[in-house]
Amino acid sequence: MKKVIVSIALIAAAATSASAQFSITAGYINNGNTISGLNKGVSEIMKMKGSDNRYDINNIPLTATLSQNGGYIGVSYGIGLGDGGFKFTPGIQFQMANVTAKVAITQNAQNFHTVKSNAAYTNEVAKNGKIKASINSYDVVVPLKFSYEFETAGAVKPYIFVDPSIRCGVAFNVTGEVTSGDETYKTRKAFNLYNPDIKSAVPEVLLVPKEGPDGPEPAELEEDDAKMIDKYGRLNRFDVMLGGGFGMIISDHIGIEFGYNFGLLNKLPRHDDLDIDITKFKFRTNTFFAGISYIF
Repeated sequence: MKKVIVSIALIAAAATSASAQFSITAGYINNGNTISGLNKGVSEIMKMKGSDNRYDINNIPLTATLSQNGGYIGVSYGIGLGDGGFKFTPGIQFQMANVTAKVAITQNAQNFHTVKSNAAYTNEVAKNGKIKASINSYDVVVPLKFSYEFETAGAVKPYIFVDPSIRCGVAFNVTGEVTSGDETYKTRKAFNLYNPDIKSAVPEVLLVPKEGPDGPEPAELEEDDAKMIDKYGRLNRFDVMLGGGFGMIISDHIGIEFGYNFGLLNKLPRHDDLDIDITKFKFRTNTFFAGISYIF
């Protein structure tokens, strides 16, 4: 009996290794970071401020999308499932994406205020001032692809796949600068929305100078304000993606594929201690990808 079990195990291992294929892959991604439910969120805020029903816009859909372009690299291991064209291909990828937004200010007297007690700092952005913000995201993604490959007589074998995957955000960094005339004010370091540290990121020009016993001291953000921003400005790192696509294998060694994944989880965390339900806003990331692989 033991010999039979060992024989079956060896045969199964041989069949698996014969149909298993290691591959390296690289490609292009486009992340669509979508915030939906803006109508419900705004209505909640207006309700909190005591506004009447004239400001209820729950029935008006409002959505904002921030599109990032980038690329990915990764490795995968394809395992044949049975004698047909079914295959399971787990893998791991590192993805990078960026978007830079620029806004030109064309009118005078656009003011930024930071107020503490009776002190106020006002910076007037002159005509033709500019604001630039850059958002860089870095993610580790574990795709768990199930595919079906169609048998053909030629060198090209098409296939279709479903692609559940797990995404872990490494960083979602925001940097920015404001230009007014000859002056440019920049964030002092990247502001990571997965692990905020607003005190060290916000430009000094937006902070209130503090008066010490020996005169003005370096400006800094109030501790309570910084803690609030760091807590409520934090995004969830983890996401579950589900999608699919199609591709082709050329001469058994070159793979080309296209796919789209939908983010299923809301990246905005729930905070029960807030006066408004922040989860009225839905922040999800959907990803289009196109890649090429070399199959060993």
